[in-house]
Amino acid sequence: MQWIVERIPVTGVAEVSDDLNETRAKIERGLNLSELYGVYTEVDCIYDTRNTMSVWERLPEAEKKTFPFDPALYDWSHYFQDVHMPTVIRMARAETGERKGKQPTGSTAPAEARDLALQAIRKRAGRADVLAVFDVDGTLVETNVIEYFIWMRLKAQPLREWPEFLGGLLRETPRWLQLERRSRAEFQRSFYREYDGLDYEVMKGLGREALDAVTLRRIYPEGMRRIREHKRAGHRVLLLTGALDVVVEPLAELLEVEVDCAHLLVKDGRLTGDLQAPPPAGEARATLLEEYAARNAIVLSESFAYADSLSDLGMLELVGTPVAVNPDARLSQVAGQRGWRIERWRMAPGNWRLPMPDPRSKEYREAVRR
Repeated sequence: MQWIVERIPVTGVAEVSDDLNETRAKIERGLNLSELYGVYTEVDCIYDTRNTMSVWERLPEAEKKTFPFDPALYDWSHYFQDVHMPTVIRMARAETGERKGKQPTGSTAPAEARDLALQAIRKRAGRADVLAVFDVDGTLVETNVIEYFIWMRLKAQPLREWPEFLGGLLRETPRWLQLERRSRAEFQRSFYREYDGLDYEVMKGLGREALDAVTLRRIYPEGMRRIREHKRAGHRVLLLTGALDVVVEPLAELLEVEVDCAHLLVKDGRLTGDLQAPPPAGEARATLLEEYAARNAIVLSESFAYADSLSDLGMLELVGTPVAVNPDARLSQVAGQRGWRIERWRMAPGNWRLPMPDPRSKEYREAVRR
């Protein structure tokens, strides 16, 4: 509307233009606030207050009155209006001032970004307390949990059953897309119920076949090279992903790295479709990363994280060198604002499509018989 008002050949529109400018400023403030606080609406974690309560129980009665833990006693209006919001505004202004005249890392050329990353890795060579944590789907491999499921299920059933199976997935797709936009963890919990009743050993075998048929065909060579650089520097390498163990553990074995992934419950040799624990997705990844660092004496301020989605923001914020790999629009914006490194990794030419099982192959017929 502002663009139109500035170009229509009439007079007396200054007041309209002022109103539009004011409205635009309100919208921008709203978008900034939604970006700042939106992540808190997608938290998927379990809060453990046992340590806090044990401290409270050991306090003398006099100190309980002096240092009350009950958040109901706080003056929240005073906190938000007089403490929190003024501080947010002050820090935002300081960050804006720091960025003036500074080219964001995300604007560097791919070769330059790669060289900067290698310099940072080599600078910390020989340190076993440095970790490189990688997301998998969309970061190391251009695929997702749905593509793996489709490939394995088509591989394990006769060709005549494909239309009915694919039609069922298409009917569920709108609901899954809505869930994924709201919460990746909620989407994963819902989608993994499609595994209910499937033979665990058969799915493990198909997952290993998928390593060659799907994963290695759609993996980013730059990601493989980056993992080798970290291992050459003596760093620990961890794959932290919400993908299932049956598809991601073969990749971790091939790369000789550690993995923290999703696991489904198994009953009488068959998958139940229910997760053993909350999936390593969204805000839960940050908690899992902190726990891993505490167990293994990792210095997160000296460590690296590679991810592609804003849902990984908590994980990226914990490390000293966050790298946004092929980031979605929201993460790209945040990474640019904060001066984080942005890298674009690509598959090898000709590997863009998902390979489908060949019903004529001997391996396909054996899988159906199993």
